[in-house]
Amino acid sequence: MKKSIFLIVFFMFVSSLMAQNYQKVVITYDRIGDGLYNFYAENPNFYPMQICLDFPDFQNMTATCPLPYVSTLEHGKHYLFQVKRVLLDIPGSFKHSFYTRIGGYPVLYDPNTVYQLPVAKDKPTKALAFDNSKSEEPAKIQWGFSMSKGDSVLACREGVVCLISEAKTVNGYRTGENSVTILHPDNSFGKYEVLADSSTFVRLGDTVKAGTPLGIAGGENYQFGAHTRFSVYYVNARIDSITNNKIKNFNTYVDPLFRVGEGKPFTLKANSEYEN
Repeated sequence: MKKSIFLIVFFMFVSSLMAQNYQKVVITYDRIGDGLYNFYAENPNFYPMQICLDFPDFQNMTATCPLPYVSTLEHGKHYLFQVKRVLLDIPGSFKHSFYTRIGGYPVLYDPNTVYQLPVAKDKPTKALAFDNSKSEEPAKIQWGFSMSKGDSVLACREGVVCLISEAKTVNGYRTGENSVTILHPDNSFGKYEVLADSSTFVRLGDTVKAGTPLGIAGGENYQFGAHTRFSVYYVNARIDSITNNKIKNFNTYVDPLFRVGEGKPFTLKANSEYEN
């Protein structure tokens, strides 16, 4: 029995990591001279990651930057800094360790940023508000948009598809969710949840514009029928501060401004109907 429970938990954990498309950052270094090394980091993910890199062993060595090294890594491979031996006639040694966290910092979010409704033009939708005060993220602002079965969920803002998750069923247990997350140009995220099973139209790394179809709306089993849920957030603390101060809720959630037609941007009102 214990073995079965362990396997279920293990597969849930693994499927969760796979669903979030997480890939480890890789740290490498090249020896370019006697006691001289260049350090690099490669972020294979389509979202930025904060990194904190330090040296638990650092004998007769110095770095060209303050340590620990803290920075945000965008997608791709990047030069970090150089390490060199202080006294060339004395042996030196070093060992490095690091940890990462999803999301760049700092993020300069413009509160006047405007979003488009995630529904087709001339398609009425009702704004649905959700109370997350008793959830793991009590400050989460999340809007739902009523839709019809088979309707496409459209991107509210331009960006790059950085996360795609899918619900999984393991040993009869359904875990995870169907969602698409877009990385916006300012390093904030837009997350679209409650998509139908096997209905995602986009792939990781795709560049989308406002109005690009992302998938099919799900949620027919809810009392208000088919819909999607949308939230905007960004990381509000540096990685070492999050770790050292044991910060649990380090995302700032935004109540987005939406524009309908040629009107002025506005904040949604619960249970009100709108259309693009």
